[in-house]
Amino acid sequence: MKKVPRVAVILPAYREDPALFEDALRAVSAQTYRSFVFYIILDSACSEEVRNTAQKFAKSRKNVKVIQDKKRGSAAHRNLGTRKAGSVDYFAFIDSDCIAKKDWLENLVSEMDVQPPSIGCVGGLNLSKERSLMPRAIARAESSFMGGGSISGQTSTRRKKRFVNSLPNCNALYRRECWSENQQDESFIKGQDAEFNLRLSEQGWKFLQIPSAVVYHKRDDSLSSYSKRMREYGSAVVDIIRKQGLQGLRRFWYSAGVSTFYVLLFALLVYSSLSPPVFGIFLNLALAYLALLSFSALLTVRWGSFLPCLLAVPVLVIQHASYSIGFVRRLLGL
Repeated sequence: MKKVPRVAVILPAYREDPALFEDALRAVSAQTYRSFVFYIILDSACSEEVRNTAQKFAKSRKNVKVIQDKKRGSAAHRNLGTRKAGSVDYFAFIDSDCIAKKDWLENLVSEMDVQPPSIGCVGGLNLSKERSLMPRAIARAESSFMGGGSISGQTSTRRKKRFVNSLPNCNALYRRECWSENQQDESFIKGQDAEFNLRLSEQGWKFLQIPSAVVYHKRDDSLSSYSKRMREYGSAVVDIIRKQGLQGLRRFWYSAGVSTFYVLLFALLVYSSLSPPVFGIFLNLALAYLALLSFSALLTVRWGSFLPCLLAVPVLVIQHASYSIGFVRRLLGL
């Protein structure tokens, strides 16, 4: 009889909306795959509502463990969860603002079971089912090729199985061996999964994304919150490149390239006040860039209505500009 793999599902929790948080917990508990223990790791600064929700949820469920961490950040929580879980076969990670489909864990485990040992991580798609306009526009922007959807496992909506450079820990299943000699860098508040996966790939581990393992990930409700998050990610990329050197730069060439382009645009705009002909160069570059963003956003219209597709263009501008600001400020130590 074939052995049923044992899984530890690890969910870090901080200050989420209590209703969304409870929905996320219930979605994990309702998985069709049953051979798992569910670890809810509470941040040292988590809200009282989140703590009470987690403890109440665990009372009537034997396979749910609530652990209070003394540290901050999801990297510390994931590290603690893997240590508490012991000798399971796989570690599954999901975020507290994600709603997993019922067959999410089953599809991850069944895929990993048939893969060779070199496949260290299997992940799925991080979709959005929100109805309000701004989250839908942000989801469109992130899934477009100019928003990283063509090169990133974070925001891809591709419906084909494929190998990727990294998989976000809001939807990922790792072999236990990946964590036996590795831990996430707890100094990273953002980008810790990307940095961790980069180290794993250097050790020879591979990452496979499958379309059947789906979670619905909450998107930002406003451009201001989205901009803040992008600035934080831009800063994190600089930290990863500083730590990993050339390997980090090769992995995050797109982020570095977008930031360099924005610095160039800004320099041309400033210099055009001294040399008016330079303004023509700036204008042509800016218009070509906007045309490329518009084309990228337009390709997402096949996934639904036109208005979110149209709003994806300014969202992409905010994404790139905010990312660049975070990148440059971190680079300069500001």
